[in-house]
Amino acid sequence: MDRLYASYLDIPPITRTWASLTVAMAILTQLQVLSPFHLYFDTFFIYKRQQYWRLFTSYFFVAPFGVDFLFHIYILSRYSRLLEEGSYRNRPADFALLLIGSALLTLVIAHLLPTMPSTWALPFLSGPVTSALTYVWARRNPFLRMSLFGLFEFQAPFLPWAMAGLSALLHGAVPTADLLGLGIGHVYWFLEDIYPRTVGAGGRARGKVLKTPRFMMLLFGQQPSDVPEVVTEVPPPPPPQQQQQQDAGAVRVPAGEEAAVDGGARDFAGADRDELREPLLANPGDAR
Repeated sequence: MDRLYASYLDIPPITRTWASLTVAMAILTQLQVLSPFHLYFDTFFIYKRQQYWRLFTSYFFVAPFGVDFLFHIYILSRYSRLLEEGSYRNRPADFALLLIGSALLTLVIAHLLPTMPSTWALPFLSGPVTSALTYVWARRNPFLRMSLFGLFEFQAPFLPWAMAGLSALLHGAVPTADLLGLGIGHVYWFLEDIYPRTVGAGGRARGKVLKTPRFMMLLFGQQPSDVPEVVTEVPPPPPPQQQQQQDAGAVRVPAGEEAAVDGGARDFAGADRDELREPLLANPGDAR
């Protein structure tokens, strides 16, 4: 039990919170504490009946316990964790911006789609967000080889499309959530990874478009990008002109005097040894 709890705590905090709320919602519906009919997204019930909690619960309820739920929670926890521990390591605010931006864009588009029982309806909004995260991760690992149930092998960028095809095959309907997530993920990937590297007028890079607000960085404990890090640097050596000026200010001895000083020092050293030795040899008794 302790090992299981330790493994749970090893999950990054944002992914852990999202997955925990999803599992908790499934448990409550399985125990019939909540009904799925009171959780899904529907503009009529939200705005006509003032059931505003649906704006929140539609992001965390996927399906009752079953194959669909296990598959979704696996995809959510795996690729969200890979992003949070990889591209967004030590950048929780940036990762939260990706999640919140994907969720808000999903909410806006859901208002434009028809409601149930249309096949294009989007009753639960967690699917597009999960698909968007998977798309971003796949784009950032273009050369990674993957397989689907050990039957088909492909490179990582094709993973979201394979998941959309599998969803259409299992449910026999248009995979609205997966396709919407692909579109949202592509927009984010282009604005975050591609557009800042393009060259604009004057031959300069265009720079980032998606910038995390400062209050989010402070909220998640991420260092703001405009705060410079404290770096201790070794001062560079002085330029040649300054070095010449320092050398010119030093005391110099003329060449003749320098030779005389060196010769005197050598004579003094030799005389010093002879003078010290002679008294000892001449008067051995005094030495005792």
